[in-house]
Amino acid sequence: MIKPLCVTILATLCLQAQAETRLHPIITSSRVAQSADQTMTAVSVLTREDIAQSQSQSTVELLRERIPGLDFLTTGGSGHQVSTFLRGTSSDQFLLMIDGNIVGSATTGSAAIELIPLDNIERIEVIRGPRSSLYGSEAIGGVIQVFTRSGNKTTASITSGSLHTAAASAATQFGNDSTTLNIAVNHYQTEGFDVTNDTENDSDGYDNDSVNLRLQHALNPRTRLFANALYADGNTRFDNDTFDNASDSIQQNYQLGADTDVNSAWNSRFEIGQSKDELVTVRNSRDFFTPGLINNEVTLFITRRDQAHWINTLNFGDTGQASLGADYINDKVEATTPYTENQRSNRAVYALVQDKFGRNQLQLAARLDDNEAFGSHTTGSIAWAYDISASERIRLSQGTAFIAPSFNDLYFVDPFFSGNPDLEPETSRTSEIAFTTSQPWGSWQLNVYRTLIKNLIVLNNSFTSVENAARASISGVESELDVRRDAWNLNFNLSVIDPVDKTTGRVLQGRAKQTLKLSAARSFGSAQFGTSVLAQGPRYANASNSIELPGYGIINLTAAKTIDQHWQLKARLENLLDKEYSTSVDFFQNTSNNTPIALFVSLHYQQ
Repeated sequence: MIKPLCVTILATLCLQAQAETRLHPIITSSRVAQSADQTMTAVSVLTREDIAQSQSQSTVELLRERIPGLDFLTTGGSGHQVSTFLRGTSSDQFLLMIDGNIVGSATTGSAAIELIPLDNIERIEVIRGPRSSLYGSEAIGGVIQVFTRSGNKTTASITSGSLHTAAASAATQFGNDSTTLNIAVNHYQTEGFDVTNDTENDSDGYDNDSVNLRLQHALNPRTRLFANALYADGNTRFDNDTFDNASDSIQQNYQLGADTDVNSAWNSRFEIGQSKDELVTVRNSRDFFTPGLINNEVTLFITRRDQAHWINTLNFGDTGQASLGADYINDKVEATTPYTENQRSNRAVYALVQDKFGRNQLQLAARLDDNEAFGSHTTGSIAWAYDISASERIRLSQGTAFIAPSFNDLYFVDPFFSGNPDLEPETSRTSEIAFTTSQPWGSWQLNVYRTLIKNLIVLNNSFTSVENAARASISGVESELDVRRDAWNLNFNLSVIDPVDKTTGRVLQGRAKQTLKLSAARSFGSAQFGTSVLAQGPRYANASNSIELPGYGIINLTAAKTIDQHWQLKARLENLLDKEYSTSVDFFQNTSNNTPIALFVSLHYQQ
């Protein structure tokens, strides 16, 4: 019944929709601004309008519902740790950026995207496919870049709902023709639910307070100065045996820079920044050897990432464009756990050139990284596109990428495990073919890709260290339909992947092979109603494929009523059918829980 209904809805929209084009300037794909229809990678953009319409409670929830090829292995509700699978790659194989800064933990090699407050976000760009030829380490699966609030409207909202959830946010802009200052503040709290099916029966909540600032000043018609700051402080409660446990996290991101039009063909941008990932965890557990004894353990991990980026955009001829630049990053680690080294630096230069020749478009990119830990590494990419017609395009591309070993992999030391300072980077090669079309009824794209990964870092046979000893292949197909008109707003995407550990022949753990996502909204005068559907196939919870977690499907509903030009009332019902499902297990093989049926109501003001 569901399949015929979806087909009927899509057919009706295609017949009724009128020509409408939403071209967003994409920055992340090639480090220069270009329209979405001219990018040479698979790209998705979510705007502040999309965020507001979704009424999602978290950044992970929004991305999980909307982006093709992007999946999350969750361990609970808002603020709880997730594993991010972009095109089937692991959490340390995608790059997370905030306002141009690279963020994440140098100890684990992954980024805590679940801790970025959604109300502080203006736009999200998701690039699917290798981008190490522009950004260096980690960009095997792709890049997710978050841009913080920058709109010129004053907004405020309050939210209350199930699980004792309460939230409040406000954003505004001050300034004149030459100077603007954006300020956004946000508070979120929830008692949550019991995230693990174990002996600790309690609610595992989360709270977060955040603020972000964006200052821009035009010195003259050619030169602009800018400064950005984001500070988010969160606390997450989680299960561990039978006692209360919590982690305090602080995410900081600062940036200062200048953007200059040297002449009509050359723009130069220089920025310095710092990102900081701080995690303090308190664990209480029973002592295995002394009955009645409770162990209390406090751990601290801080990554400070100082960075500088010089980006030059050059235009030549009628359609030619080049991006030339240099990057510097220095990672410094502070922790209660000992490391044989606590900092390392990376210097890099890169170049990208693209041009159109009749119906053909060609893009070449290359990058050289010089890392203090493992020496130099070169990556590159090539992409060719052919415009079959004014509305249809085919694209072929191939790119290489790599991941630098984390501090845990290289320098961790304790009595039972030690890092391996001789590790080499993990490397990959991805080939892709894509077809896109923009028609009067909307747009549709189909992407087929294959990624081969070598030198995967895994535990050695004695489980006392790590080594480069595994290989993986990930083949996939993504299809996305986007239809927008005056009253209708619909996005439908389907992702199918085949993630294989080539060393063992087993399926890579945590990945669902099939994922279907549907988001639809319809306006009726001053009211709007919407729904989102997420359906996923089964996945294996461990590397041996002995624990299979079943597939699931969830339905969410949204409604909004515009009261007048300033006020709007909204409601979101999550997990309409109260589906119980799990995407992960803990060390003791207890399955994780996810958000039960929950209702959230919010009041919004806009000036």
